[in-house]
Amino acid sequence: MLIATQKQNDDEDGLYSYDEAFIRRVIAVVSIIISSALPTASIFALYFINSQVNRLVFVLVFSFIFSSSLAVFTSANRVEIFTAVVAMASVQVVFIGTSGSNN
Repeated sequence: MLIATQKQNDDEDGLYSYDEAFIRRVIAVVSIIISSALPTASIFALYFINSQVNRLVFVLVFSFIFSSSLAVFTSANRVEIFTAVVAMASVQVVFIGTSGSNN
């Protein structure tokens, strides 16, 4: 369960300490939500962008967001991050290539 067990350490400063296991669970939940939401959100957004140039710019921006979130929320090394970003960008480019455009 994600209920915090906090203890007030110092009445004067109002500082609290949290259980390390609680912090790890919160980070795990946030990571799972972001990891499933980012790829889905990118394809959903690409569906509504009509211009091919704007779609490609969006792929670039979303690749940056995806790689940044992988670097921040995981312990993956650069090769693993690069591989994941290329795989996601490949899916996005295939989506762009197979969907119609209203240019």
